[in-house]
Amino acid sequence: MMMQTIHTQRYQSGNSATSSSSSKKSTKQQPSSSSFRLCGSGGAAALRKSGFNGGEKMNKRRRGRCALMSAAESSSEETTGDFEAALDPVYKNIFYDVPVSNNGARNRLIICWKNIEDEFEFKNPSTLGGLKSPEFLEMHPQGKMPLLVTKDGQAIPESEVISQYLCDAFEKQGPSLRPETLEAKTACNLATRWHDVYLTPIQGCMYRGPMSPEVRAEQISEIDRLLDVMEKTVGGFEPGPYLCGDKPSTADAALFPTFVFMTHLLPKYFGWENVFDGRPSLERWYKHMSTEDACAKKIKMEVMGGLMAWDESDRYEKNGLVAAVANDSFQWSY
Repeated sequence: MMMQTIHTQRYQSGNSATSSSSSKKSTKQQPSSSSFRLCGSGGAAALRKSGFNGGEKMNKRRRGRCALMSAAESSSEETTGDFEAALDPVYKNIFYDVPVSNNGARNRLIICWKNIEDEFEFKNPSTLGGLKSPEFLEMHPQGKMPLLVTKDGQAIPESEVISQYLCDAFEKQGPSLRPETLEAKTACNLATRWHDVYLTPIQGCMYRGPMSPEVRAEQISEIDRLLDVMEKTVGGFEPGPYLCGDKPSTADAALFPTFVFMTHLLPKYFGWENVFDGRPSLERWYKHMSTEDACAKKIKMEVMGGLMAWDESDRYEKNGLVAAVANDSFQWSY
Protein backbone atom coordinates (compact mmCIF):
# COMPACT_ATOMS: atom_id res chain seq x y z
CA MET A 1 0.00 0.00 0.00
CA MET A 2 1.32 3.37 -0.86
CA MET A 3 0.32 6.94 -0.09
CA GLN A 4 2.17 9.52 -2.10
CA THR A 5 2.05 13.27 -1.72
CA ILE A 6 1.95 15.05 -5.06
CA HIS A 7 3.89 18.25 -4.69
CA THR A 8 6.93 20.16 -5.79
CA GLN A 9 7.17 22.39 -2.73
CA ARG A 10 5.37 22.63 0.57
CA TYR A 11 3.78 25.62 2.18
CA GLN A 12 3.71 26.62 5.79
CA SER A 13 1.21 29.17 6.97
CA GLY A 14 3.77 30.74 9.29
CA ASN A 15 1.04 31.26 11.85
CA SER A 16 0.39 28.81 14.65
CA ALA A 17 -3.16 30.08 14.85
CA THR A 18 -3.98 28.11 11.71
CA SER A 19 -4.06 24.79 13.51
CA SER A 20 -6.02 26.15 16.46
CA SER A 21 -8.65 27.72 14.25
CA SER A 22 -8.86 24.59 12.12
CA SER A 23 -9.59 22.43 15.13
CA LYS A 24 -12.87 24.27 15.58
CA LYS A 25 -14.19 22.93 12.31
CA SER A 26 -15.54 19.41 12.76
CA THR A 27 -17.18 18.90 9.40
CA LYS A 28 -14.32 19.64 7.04
CA GLN A 29 -11.07 17.91 6.20
CA GLN A 30 -8.11 19.76 7.64
CA PRO A 31 -5.15 20.81 5.50
CA SER A 32 -2.12 18.64 6.23
CA SER A 33 1.51 19.57 6.48
CA SER A 34 2.08 17.82 3.17
CA SER A 35 -0.20 20.15 1.21
CA PHE A 36 0.54 21.54 -2.22
CA ARG A 37 2.33 24.79 -2.56
CA LEU A 38 -0.41 26.36 -4.60
CA CYS A 39 1.33 29.57 -5.65
CA GLY A 40 4.02 29.87 -8.29
CA SER A 41 4.84 27.75 -11.31
CA GLY A 42 5.72 24.67 -9.28
CA GLY A 43 2.34 24.64 -7.57
CA ALA A 44 0.50 25.13 -10.83
CA ALA A 45 2.34 22.21 -12.39
CA ALA A 46 1.53 19.97 -9.44
CA LEU A 47 -2.11 20.92 -9.63
CA ARG A 48 -2.25 20.15 -13.34
CA LYS A 49 -0.63 16.75 -12.80
CA SER A 50 -3.12 15.85 -10.10
CA GLY A 51 -6.13 16.79 -12.16
CA PHE A 52 -6.73 20.23 -10.68
CA ASN A 53 -6.65 21.81 -14.09
CA GLY A 54 -9.82 23.72 -14.76
CA GLY A 55 -8.63 26.22 -17.32
CA GLU A 56 -8.80 29.96 -16.84
CA LYS A 57 -11.63 29.74 -14.34
CA MET A 58 -9.57 27.45 -12.13
CA ASN A 59 -6.50 29.66 -12.56
CA LYS A 60 -8.48 32.65 -11.32
CA ARG A 61 -9.60 30.66 -8.32
CA ARG A 62 -6.02 29.56 -7.66
CA ARG A 63 -4.78 33.13 -7.86
CA GLY A 64 -7.49 34.18 -5.46
CA ARG A 65 -6.49 31.41 -3.11
CA CYS A 66 -2.87 32.48 -3.27
CA ALA A 67 -3.87 36.03 -2.40
CA LEU A 68 -5.80 34.74 0.60
CA MET A 69 -2.81 32.64 1.62
CA SER A 70 -0.45 35.58 1.41
CA ALA A 71 -2.75 37.69 3.55
CA ALA A 72 -3.18 34.95 6.12
CA GLU A 73 0.53 34.40 6.62
CA SER A 74 0.85 37.75 8.33
CA SER A 75 -2.62 38.06 9.83
CA SER A 76 -4.38 37.57 13.11
CA GLU A 77 -6.04 34.37 14.27
CA GLU A 78 -9.45 35.70 13.26
CA THR A 79 -8.30 36.51 9.72
CA THR A 80 -6.57 33.15 9.46
CA GLY A 81 -9.83 31.46 10.39
CA ASP A 82 -11.59 33.35 7.62
CA PHE A 83 -8.81 32.32 5.26
CA GLU A 84 -9.21 28.65 6.16
CA ALA A 85 -12.97 28.84 5.65
CA ALA A 86 -12.46 30.49 2.27
CA LEU A 87 -10.11 27.74 1.14
CA ASP A 88 -12.44 24.84 1.79
CA PRO A 89 -14.82 25.22 -1.16
CA VAL A 90 -12.11 26.12 -3.67
CA TYR A 91 -10.67 22.66 -4.23
CA LYS A 92 -12.21 19.24 -3.72
CA ASN A 93 -10.88 15.77 -3.24
CA ILE A 94 -10.61 14.09 -6.63
CA PHE A 95 -11.76 10.48 -7.02
CA TYR A 96 -10.57 8.73 -10.18
CA ASP A 97 -12.88 5.90 -11.14
CA VAL A 98 -15.53 4.72 -13.62
CA PRO A 99 -19.12 3.76 -12.70
CA VAL A 100 -18.77 0.05 -13.53
CA SER A 101 -15.76 -0.42 -11.24
CA ASN A 102 -16.86 -2.58 -8.31
CA ASN A 103 -13.77 -1.64 -6.31
CA GLY A 104 -14.38 2.05 -6.80
CA ALA A 105 -18.09 1.58 -6.09
CA ARG A 106 -17.31 0.48 -2.53
CA ASN A 107 -15.74 3.89 -1.92
CA ARG A 108 -18.59 5.71 -3.64
CA LEU A 109 -21.02 3.85 -1.39
CA ILE A 110 -19.16 5.03 1.71
CA ILE A 111 -19.13 8.58 0.37
CA CYS A 112 -22.89 8.36 -0.11
CA TRP A 113 -23.56 6.86 3.32
CA LYS A 114 -21.57 9.64 4.93
CA ASN A 115 -23.34 12.26 2.82
CA ILE A 116 -20.07 13.88 1.75
CA GLU A 117 -20.50 13.86 -2.04
CA ASP A 118 -19.97 17.63 -2.13
CA GLU A 119 -16.43 17.10 -0.86
CA PHE A 120 -15.47 15.19 -4.01
CA GLU A 121 -15.05 15.60 -7.73
CA PHE A 122 -15.39 12.34 -9.65
CA LYS A 123 -13.18 11.92 -12.72
CA ASN A 124 -12.44 9.25 -15.28
CA PRO A 125 -8.72 8.28 -15.34
CA SER A 126 -8.81 9.15 -19.03
CA THR A 127 -8.61 12.80 -17.99
CA LEU A 128 -4.99 12.07 -17.05
CA GLY A 129 -4.33 10.00 -20.17
CA GLY A 130 -5.52 6.66 -18.81
CA LEU A 131 -4.45 4.18 -16.16
CA LYS A 132 -1.02 3.57 -17.70
CA SER A 133 -0.18 7.20 -18.39
CA PRO A 134 2.93 8.57 -16.64
CA GLU A 135 0.75 11.07 -14.78
CA PHE A 136 -1.53 8.37 -13.35
CA LEU A 137 1.29 5.91 -12.63
CA GLU A 138 3.13 8.54 -10.63
CA MET A 139 0.17 8.59 -8.26
CA HIS A 140 -0.76 4.89 -8.46
CA PRO A 141 2.24 2.72 -9.43
CA GLN A 142 -0.02 -0.28 -10.17
CA GLY A 143 -2.07 1.70 -12.68
CA LYS A 144 -5.44 0.62 -11.32
CA MET A 145 -8.69 2.15 -10.14
CA PRO A 146 -9.76 3.66 -7.86
CA LEU A 147 -7.44 6.47 -6.85
CA LEU A 148 -8.16 9.28 -4.41
CA VAL A 149 -6.23 12.53 -4.53
CA THR A 150 -7.08 14.54 -1.44
CA LYS A 151 -7.50 18.28 -1.54
CA ASP A 152 -4.11 18.67 0.17
CA GLY A 153 -2.41 16.64 -2.56
CA GLN A 154 -2.07 13.17 -1.05
CA ALA A 155 -2.51 10.36 -3.60
CA ILE A 156 -4.15 7.31 -2.02
CA PRO A 157 -4.52 4.11 -4.10
CA GLU A 158 -6.23 0.81 -3.22
CA SER A 159 -9.95 0.71 -2.49
CA GLU A 160 -9.81 -0.68 1.05
CA VAL A 161 -7.15 1.85 2.05
CA ILE A 162 -9.40 4.57 0.64
CA SER A 163 -12.35 3.14 2.58
CA GLN A 164 -10.45 3.33 5.86
CA TYR A 165 -9.20 6.82 5.02
CA LEU A 166 -12.77 7.99 4.40
CA CYS A 167 -13.90 6.54 7.72
CA ASP A 168 -11.08 8.34 9.55
CA ALA A 169 -11.14 11.64 7.67
CA PHE A 170 -14.90 11.96 7.93
CA GLU A 171 -15.52 10.14 11.19
CA LYS A 172 -17.96 12.78 12.43
CA GLN A 173 -20.17 12.54 9.35
CA GLY A 174 -22.74 9.83 8.86
CA PRO A 175 -22.42 6.29 10.22
CA SER A 176 -19.03 5.16 11.51
CA LEU A 177 -19.18 2.02 9.30
CA ARG A 178 -17.14 0.23 11.95
CA PRO A 179 -18.94 -2.39 14.05
CA GLU A 180 -19.02 -1.90 17.80
CA THR A 181 -18.54 -5.44 19.13
CA LEU A 182 -15.39 -7.52 18.77
CA GLU A 183 -17.35 -10.33 17.13
CA ALA A 184 -18.87 -8.01 14.55
CA LYS A 185 -15.55 -6.26 13.90
CA THR A 186 -13.89 -9.61 13.28
CA ALA A 187 -16.63 -10.71 10.88
CA CYS A 188 -16.45 -7.37 9.07
CA ASN A 189 -12.69 -7.66 8.61
CA LEU A 190 -12.86 -11.32 7.65
CA ALA A 191 -15.62 -10.89 5.06
CA THR A 192 -13.65 -8.05 3.51
CA ARG A 193 -10.52 -10.20 3.51
CA TRP A 194 -12.28 -13.12 1.78
CA HIS A 195 -13.48 -10.68 -0.84
CA ASP A 196 -10.28 -8.74 -1.45
CA VAL A 197 -7.71 -11.54 -1.28
CA TYR A 198 -9.58 -14.44 -2.84
CA LEU A 199 -12.62 -13.25 -4.80
CA THR A 200 -11.48 -10.03 -6.44
CA PRO A 201 -8.40 -11.60 -8.12
CA ILE A 202 -10.59 -14.13 -9.95
CA GLN A 203 -13.72 -12.05 -10.64
CA GLY A 204 -12.48 -11.45 -14.18
CA CYS A 205 -13.52 -14.98 -15.09
CA MET A 206 -17.09 -13.63 -15.27
CA TYR A 207 -16.35 -11.01 -17.94
CA ARG A 208 -12.77 -10.98 -19.24
CA GLY A 209 -11.10 -12.74 -22.13
CA PRO A 210 -9.39 -14.34 -23.80
CA MET A 211 -9.10 -17.02 -21.12
CA SER A 212 -8.77 -20.79 -21.42
CA PRO A 213 -11.98 -22.71 -20.67
CA GLU A 214 -10.12 -24.73 -18.04
CA VAL A 215 -9.05 -21.64 -16.07
CA ARG A 216 -12.42 -19.94 -16.44
CA ALA A 217 -14.34 -23.03 -15.25
CA GLU A 218 -11.99 -23.50 -12.30
CA GLN A 219 -12.42 -19.93 -11.18
CA ILE A 220 -16.22 -20.03 -11.58
CA SER A 221 -16.20 -23.08 -9.29
CA GLU A 222 -14.05 -21.18 -6.79
CA ILE A 223 -16.56 -18.31 -6.74
CA ASP A 224 -19.24 -20.84 -5.75
CA ARG A 225 -17.05 -22.10 -2.92
CA LEU A 226 -16.22 -18.60 -1.70
CA LEU A 227 -19.90 -17.70 -1.55
CA ASP A 228 -20.35 -20.53 0.95
CA VAL A 229 -17.37 -19.26 2.94
CA MET A 230 -18.85 -15.76 3.12
CA GLU A 231 -22.28 -17.13 4.06
CA LYS A 232 -20.71 -18.91 7.01
CA THR A 233 -18.80 -15.78 8.02
CA VAL A 234 -21.86 -13.52 8.26
CA GLY A 235 -24.51 -16.11 9.10
CA GLY A 236 -24.50 -15.36 12.82
CA PHE A 237 -25.72 -11.80 12.53
CA GLU A 238 -29.40 -12.39 11.74
CA PRO A 239 -31.68 -10.56 11.30
CA GLY A 240 -29.18 -7.98 10.11
CA PRO A 241 -30.21 -6.35 7.90
CA TYR A 242 -26.54 -5.65 7.14
CA LEU A 243 -23.75 -8.21 7.00
CA CYS A 244 -22.57 -7.69 10.56
CA GLY A 245 -25.62 -6.39 12.35
CA ASP A 246 -28.16 -3.59 12.22
CA LYS A 247 -25.80 -0.93 10.86
CA PRO A 248 -23.80 -0.75 7.63
CA SER A 249 -20.08 -1.40 7.71
CA THR A 250 -17.10 -1.25 5.39
CA ALA A 251 -17.72 -4.95 4.66
CA ASP A 252 -21.11 -4.11 3.16
CA ALA A 253 -19.44 -1.51 0.99
CA ALA A 254 -16.73 -3.94 -0.14
CA LEU A 255 -18.98 -6.87 -1.02
CA PHE A 256 -22.13 -5.28 -2.41
CA PRO A 257 -20.83 -3.99 -5.79
CA THR A 258 -19.21 -7.36 -6.51
CA PHE A 259 -22.51 -9.07 -5.75
CA VAL A 260 -24.12 -6.77 -8.31
CA PHE A 261 -21.65 -8.25 -10.81
CA MET A 262 -22.37 -11.82 -9.75
CA THR A 263 -26.16 -11.55 -9.67
CA HIS A 264 -26.13 -10.14 -13.20
CA LEU A 265 -23.37 -12.11 -14.91
CA LEU A 266 -23.62 -15.59 -13.39
CA PRO A 267 -27.28 -16.20 -14.31
CA LYS A 268 -27.10 -14.40 -17.66
CA TYR A 269 -23.92 -15.97 -19.05
CA PHE A 270 -23.23 -19.06 -16.95
CA GLY A 271 -26.71 -20.41 -16.31
CA TRP A 272 -26.89 -20.07 -12.54
CA GLU A 273 -30.51 -20.24 -11.38
CA ASN A 274 -29.92 -18.49 -8.06
CA VAL A 275 -26.63 -17.08 -6.78
CA PHE A 276 -28.06 -17.31 -3.25
CA ASP A 277 -29.16 -20.94 -3.31
CA GLY A 278 -28.42 -22.30 0.17
CA ARG A 279 -27.17 -18.89 1.31
CA PRO A 280 -30.08 -17.28 3.18
CA SER A 281 -28.05 -14.70 5.09
CA LEU A 282 -26.43 -13.32 1.95
CA GLU A 283 -29.78 -13.39 0.13
CA ARG A 284 -31.53 -11.45 2.89
CA TRP A 285 -28.70 -8.94 3.00
CA TYR A 286 -28.57 -8.41 -0.76
CA LYS A 287 -32.33 -7.93 -0.96
CA HIS A 288 -32.18 -5.25 1.74
CA MET A 289 -29.29 -3.46 0.09
CA SER A 290 -30.95 -3.56 -3.33
CA THR A 291 -34.41 -2.43 -2.24
CA GLU A 292 -34.22 -0.61 1.09
CA ASP A 293 -30.88 1.16 1.35
CA ALA A 294 -31.02 4.35 -0.75
CA CYS A 295 -27.25 4.66 -1.21
CA ALA A 296 -26.82 1.01 -2.14
CA LYS A 297 -29.66 1.33 -4.67
CA LYS A 298 -27.89 4.33 -6.20
CA ILE A 299 -24.59 2.48 -6.47
CA LYS A 300 -26.29 -0.57 -7.95
CA MET A 301 -27.79 1.58 -10.70
CA GLU A 302 -24.35 3.02 -11.50
CA VAL A 303 -22.68 -0.39 -11.70
CA MET A 304 -25.58 -1.93 -13.64
CA GLY A 305 -25.38 0.88 -16.16
CA GLY A 306 -21.83 -0.20 -16.96
CA LEU A 307 -22.68 -3.90 -17.03
CA MET A 308 -25.60 -3.34 -19.39
CA ALA A 309 -23.36 -1.30 -21.66
CA TRP A 310 -21.03 -4.29 -21.78
CA ASP A 311 -23.99 -6.50 -22.70
CA GLU A 312 -24.93 -4.23 -25.58
CA SER A 313 -21.37 -4.04 -26.91
CA ASP A 314 -21.14 -7.78 -27.66
CA ARG A 315 -18.17 -7.85 -25.31
CA TYR A 316 -18.64 -11.49 -24.37
CA GLU A 317 -18.87 -12.76 -27.91
CA LYS A 318 -15.76 -10.83 -28.86
CA ASN A 319 -13.62 -11.97 -25.93
CA GLY A 320 -14.53 -15.65 -26.27
CA LEU A 321 -16.61 -16.04 -23.11
CA VAL A 322 -19.79 -17.14 -24.91
CA ALA A 323 -17.91 -19.74 -26.95
CA ALA A 324 -16.17 -21.07 -23.84
CA VAL A 325 -19.38 -21.52 -21.90
CA ALA A 326 -20.89 -23.37 -24.86
CA ASN A 327 -18.37 -26.12 -24.14
CA ASP A 328 -20.47 -28.46 -21.98
CA SER A 329 -17.51 -30.57 -20.96
CA PHE A 330 -17.03 -28.06 -18.12
CA GLN A 331 -19.42 -27.17 -15.30
CA TRP A 332 -20.56 -23.57 -15.45
CA SER A 333 -23.78 -23.49 -13.46
CA TYR A 334 -23.95 -23.99 -9.68
